[in-house]
Amino acid sequence: MIRYSSAGTRNCGRDAINEVKFLVKEEHRLGIEVIMDVVFNHTAEGNENGPILSFRGADNNVYYMLASKGELYTYSGCGNTFNCNHPVVRQFIVDCLR
Repeated sequence: MIRYSSAGTRNCGRDAINEVKFLVKEEHRLGIEVIMDVVFNHTAEGNENGPILSFRGADNNVYYMLASKGELYTYSGCGNTFNCNHPVVRQFIVDCLR
């Protein structure tokens, strides 16, 4: 959201989120449909050697598909593959889409 906002990172990014929400509401008011593309097959974590940014720190075994020695599968080509088959991850995705 920050890329599309003049607010930038002000207020920990909350101002940017509110600005984008306002933009979408105004576009809807004008009859413009908004399609947002989201990605759920991988995250920004990188592979098992990269920094821990979010989901790996929460529960690596739940959020990622892991090989036998703990390395992250890279079916997405990004060094990690989100474990969309796990019920917790599926619920997260559904919650995000709502």
